[in-house]
Amino acid sequence: FREQTFIRAFFESGTIVPLMHALSVDYDVPDDVRCLAILVLHKLAVPGRQHKEILCSRGIIGRILECVSDGLQWETLKVG
Repeated sequence: FREQTFIRAFFESGTIVPLMHALSVDYDVPDDVRCLAILVLHKLAVPGRQHKEILCSRGIIGRILECVSDGLQWETLKVG
């Protein structure tokens, strides 16, 4: 019961907005912060369809794709 209350408050307070901004390549955010943002957003989406729909309606899929695409372009990941 408390978990659902916490998750609902997380969405209602708008706390997901900074997490989603952390995934954008427009912001200079360390990779570990981006990873943690994805983990938190995943944990928020797991409990129910309604939360997944909210995240998708706010463009989470595009943000994650942008983040992953940016990561794949790093020189350190390229094998010589």
